[in-house]
Amino acid sequence: MNYLGLLTLLSSFTLAIGSIALLLFSVIPPIFPIGGLITSLIMFSLSLLIFFRKKIAEIIAFSINVLLIISSSLSSAHVNSLLQIGHGLIITILDVLMVLSFYVFPGVYITLFLYKRSRRG
Repeated sequence: MNYLGLLTLLSSFTLAIGSIALLLFSVIPPIFPIGGLITSLIMFSLSLLIFFRKKIAEIIAFSINVLLIISSSLSSAHVNSLLQIGHGLIITILDVLMVLSFYVFPGVYITLFLYKRSRRG
């Protein structure tokens, strides 16, 4: 099983779902969810390349995952949103999608990528 490809695909899907929900509910200015959809398409494309064993795609996905974690951690909007978990169904769902898209899947990807690299010697 290609776990790196699967994690990239899952990250792409959760990012797309969250971006579409943000657009539908007009929670933030449209430029941000549109950027999220573009990132989702890139991640989806990378997941396909990873499934086809393209090593460069793994490295690019690693870089994007690092950037996702850093950018989300430095974003006051993301941090403030996390403080709103439990204050309404929509915001809680959006927060769960954000955590999956920006922290869980990228964090696991980075861990597996580095583990895989360290085992090669």
